[in-house]
Amino acid sequence: MNEEDEVGRLLKKAAAAREKAKDDPEAWPDCIKAYSTILEKYPGTVFLYRWEGDGGEKASSWGKGGVYRSTAEKVATELASLPPEALKIYRAVNDSTARSLYRQAEQDLDERKMELVAQTYFSTSLGDSALAWLGERAYDLGSYRQAITQLRRIETLPDADIPKMAAWGRRFLAELKAGMHDQAAETLKQIEDGLKDPANGTLRIAHAEGAEALADLKARLGAAPKVEDHQQAAGGAWETFYGNASHDQAVVHSGDVGVRKWSYTIEELLTGRTSDAPGGQQVRDTSGRMQTVQAMDHFLTARGGWFFLAGQASIACQSVSNPKPTRPQFWYPSRPPAMQPANPNANANYGRGMGMVAQPLFATLGEDHLYAMLGPPPQAIINRNWGGNQEQAHNWLVAVGKKKGGRLGVESGSLLWSLEGDEKGGTEAFRRNTKKDQEWMSQVYFCSAPTYADGALYVLAVVDSGTTRESWAVCLDASNGLILWRTMICAASPAFFSSSLQPALGLPVAVQGGLVFCVTNLGTVAALEAATGRVRWIRVYDRVEQNNQGGWGVSTAAQRDFWSYNPPILAEDRLIVTPQDSNYLYGLDPATGQLKWLTERVSSAGHIAPGDVESLQYVLGIAHGRLIVSGRNVYFIELKGGRREARAPIIDDSRIVGRGVVTKDVILVPTEKALVRINATLTSKGRPNAKLMSEHAWENPEAEAGNLVIAGDVLFSVSPTHVNAYFVAEEVERKLVARIKENPADLPAYLELGDIYHRIEKFDAAVKTFDDALAVVKKQGDTPDAANAAKDLHARKFEAFFAAGEKAMAADKPLDAYAQYEKALGTAEKEDQPVRALWKMAESALAQKKAAEAVMLYHRMLTEHGKVSYGFSDRSASLASIFAQKRIETIQKESPDAVKQLEGLADADFAKAAGANEPAALEAVLERYPTTAVYGKALLALGKLYLAKGQGDASRRSLQRYLVKFGASPQTPEVLAHLALAYEKSGMIGAARGVLKKLTKKDDLAKATVTLPGEGAKALGPWAAARLALPLYEKPPSGARLDVGNGHDLKEVWKRTVRQAWPILPEGRQPDNMLRNTLMLEENEIAVCSGVSGEELWKPRPRVPEGYSIRHTRTFDPNMGGGQGNSACWIDQMLVLAGRNRVEAFDTGKKGAQAWAYELNPSTTAGGGAVINVLPIDGRVVLTQAAGRLTVLDGATGKEVWFTQVEGGQMLQPTAGDGFLSVG
Repeated sequence: MNEEDEVGRLLKKAAAAREKAKDDPEAWPDCIKAYSTILEKYPGTVFLYRWEGDGGEKASSWGKGGVYRSTAEKVATELASLPPEALKIYRAVNDSTARSLYRQAEQDLDERKMELVAQTYFSTSLGDSALAWLGERAYDLGSYRQAITQLRRIETLPDADIPKMAAWGRRFLAELKAGMHDQAAETLKQIEDGLKDPANGTLRIAHAEGAEALADLKARLGAAPKVEDHQQAAGGAWETFYGNASHDQAVVHSGDVGVRKWSYTIEELLTGRTSDAPGGQQVRDTSGRMQTVQAMDHFLTARGGWFFLAGQASIACQSVSNPKPTRPQFWYPSRPPAMQPANPNANANYGRGMGMVAQPLFATLGEDHLYAMLGPPPQAIINRNWGGNQEQAHNWLVAVGKKKGGRLGVESGSLLWSLEGDEKGGTEAFRRNTKKDQEWMSQVYFCSAPTYADGALYVLAVVDSGTTRESWAVCLDASNGLILWRTMICAASPAFFSSSLQPALGLPVAVQGGLVFCVTNLGTVAALEAATGRVRWIRVYDRVEQNNQGGWGVSTAAQRDFWSYNPPILAEDRLIVTPQDSNYLYGLDPATGQLKWLTERVSSAGHIAPGDVESLQYVLGIAHGRLIVSGRNVYFIELKGGRREARAPIIDDSRIVGRGVVTKDVILVPTEKALVRINATLTSKGRPNAKLMSEHAWENPEAEAGNLVIAGDVLFSVSPTHVNAYFVAEEVERKLVARIKENPADLPAYLELGDIYHRIEKFDAAVKTFDDALAVVKKQGDTPDAANAAKDLHARKFEAFFAAGEKAMAADKPLDAYAQYEKALGTAEKEDQPVRALWKMAESALAQKKAAEAVMLYHRMLTEHGKVSYGFSDRSASLASIFAQKRIETIQKESPDAVKQLEGLADADFAKAAGANEPAALEAVLERYPTTAVYGKALLALGKLYLAKGQGDASRRSLQRYLVKFGASPQTPEVLAHLALAYEKSGMIGAARGVLKKLTKKDDLAKATVTLPGEGAKALGPWAAARLALPLYEKPPSGARLDVGNGHDLKEVWKRTVRQAWPILPEGRQPDNMLRNTLMLEENEIAVCSGVSGEELWKPRPRVPEGYSIRHTRTFDPNMGGGQGNSACWIDQMLVLAGRNRVEAFDTGKKGAQAWAYELNPSTTAGGGAVINVLPIDGRVVLTQAAGRLTVLDGATGKEVWFTQVEGGQMLQPTAGDGFLSVG
């Protein structure tokens, strides 16, 4: 704090001269000179006014504290109390200077110069005129409380030239405008009594004088609504952190929750992208351990149908009713970067901190612009004496909004100014400030978005030197970003808590009555003059004890929790502050800083478990003269006296997780499980009701539970990850119906109304509304836009029918549900909708004991929509064909007769396909009837047909599929015999030899008689033995691979010189056409060369997927750059490689041409994370990913067959057997 020893000496000198002047008038000039020197040289200093309590409070019960006040104010007060002869001397010395400054301020309409006259030259002849000018100016600008403050100061002058009646009359009108009904009534009485003394002047109101003017004022008072200022909401807008500059704005709202109309992630609203990344940020706590911290720092502001969301790197403006994450009203910057900018000051000791700083992120609206802070996140850096080696990164303020000359207001999003500095000199607004201010801005961190009041911005900023933290209050011109004044309030070491989350660097400031109120979180609360930045008073409060030894040897508070970042609140002549480094809630006199009351944040609570405590955290607002505060429960605290009047209990197992909101009669409190409504009205005895009214359970607690904001008719919740909007259905319905009545072609109104009906489960009304909309679309004619609109409406009708079916099923009415699902199927438009309808129709049929019907419905899903991938459970998805097949098999086990109709259809189709003698017909049977007995017959017939047509590879694959699916069966001998022939046809003599030997050695196989192509019926044993005696099998198997490296006749056949190459060794069986080729990775390209000649075969070379690396071990190793595993495999003729964002298949039969690609997102949970294994199993590619996702792709097409999220995250390479995958 800015104390000066010289000020104390001069005050003593003035006091001594004043005492001497009682007997010797010649001493007055010395007194006047001492006072004038203080005002000239030390106007911004403070002095200790009182220590350890005010008004006689005892330190033992009230805690240590004290008040410092403005030296200039003290001097002005003492000057005003001088006797006339002394005051005459003072004015003789200073009037000329004051008059010159007054005229200049009046000519330039410069409030700050005029405030200098009113402050520094308060006791001159111009002091009252300056105050009157400031009061009128504030009144004209709508700053009624500031006008009241200035007009009251006139009364402290002993010989003011401004008539008292004029000041009283203007003050009455200002109080009435401010909604201060009771204060206006008191002023009116003062006026009425004052009229009896002509010395007070004549009362004039407009053209009325005297009694007529008094009657006019009485009429105005009678007509004015009796409400407090904080009850005046700005037309439903919510323009800053707590609504307005004094943070006391109440909400005009019914308190009904309504229905959740939309929900989007904060990331997609701010950047247009979404990662679904696991929430939280990895930080070190005070013990040095890494912790995942999920802060709830985002808060909305709103005005006129738009809401504004600010992050650390970007700002977004979206429509309240229908936000479009990828197409907002505006983003600033227009192409938003990542959610959180990097910290430019991060160094080797960056991890040596005290956790993450919780700092509120919001935008402030003022006139036609929006103001916010942008830049790197703040750091909880530690003192260099404790081993710290960091600097606090600096951030900057920006102003965006109405374009000069433009039609739109703040929603225009045009840059007005930015204070971003850089090595090139910074922005124009940055350079417009003085060099000294530029240097200062280059090292400060603004603690929040600024508070807007009367064309100026007020904000706290800190400078972290590495040893202490300085707290500064700053005032800027809202129109251009020019710093008007900056005042250092104090410097101290910050308080740290035994937690990974640390308090804010400073709290948002409040502005009222010409004063700026600041809570530094460094042991002080301050009131500064808004016009000049001069300190009016500084309050020192009791801080938490820092006696716990934390990590890095830093002393911390033993407790883990602390106040949320509640801003100072001004209401009913009280300043409410909750410094985060204190365990008290303080009620102060805003004019003097005097302590009126305090209450403990942490207290024993007998209503909960023994030994447990109540820890207050959030200040929600004001209702009926009570301060509403929440911790584990909700408390009503008397605003004037600080007494806890009532408690509203919250269910113990559902803790409060964000800031609630206060309306006139209802308090809304967010908990982990529900949104709780509490009665805020007063009983007949004038006490808070505080009764629980209802609970609105969250649909998705993780996405919904968070900070609440109400703007107009809309309730918002902002969780750590999502923004959600809740609309009162009846009100929205009324407005939309009116819109449609006014304009029957208003298609968006129909869509919104239908969606509302859907949300409130008026499904018939929703369908009718969508049908009405379809009629509107039909009138638009046959256009692409009309066709797209019709598709969208049909899809919405589907969802309404489907939801009605779900409701009926939940009510155990499967027959009704089936009817609704059937209607849904009839209007299905999107790819997944028929799948969902058929699925639910089948399950509702099962609920009616109609198993055969269910089988046929699943069969329809399989045949008509089998290639659609859908998430049939929360943590997995699969192709509809796979799901339907499994369900049919399950139903068949429970009700064998249920598949008779399906088996009959399969038999008929197989007979037709077998007679057609075309592989495609049999392939179609396999695709349509995978669950029937026909499937095996079709596989065997297909293998034989391919063999007869000379297609050995195709025959082999079909016969191998039979063995995999059916194993040992009566047809196994026949299958093996044809498989041996297929191997021969494919040139796979070793494989054929193995099958033939098996046929000769196993009695059950050898004795079997099979009809073979061109040979008739044969006993397999003798036939296989004869086959093995053919010349084809006389040559022994090659032992060359055993001789490699043993020096047996090794000769260099060819060589190629390359800069760097690595062998690619895929998992799985190598295709025949690749057996004699080499496969290498050269400069991120695939090089395939003939093993015989060295000739390069694949030209041009295919590029591997980005991020592909050579990995051949089969275990996950988190210490090896995200995992080691197999990243390549063979699938039939395909080479499959996995990169960072993509899996690609290359066709070896087409010189490496890309066959398919599968996109993934390694940075997200939904994408599964980085691929750590690629495994070929039965014609499919199995991907295991670092985030615990297991994905199976079709080897031929790359289509996702199914995926599932495995508990526990990291996986080893899976193993397969009997149709199952095993993972660990």
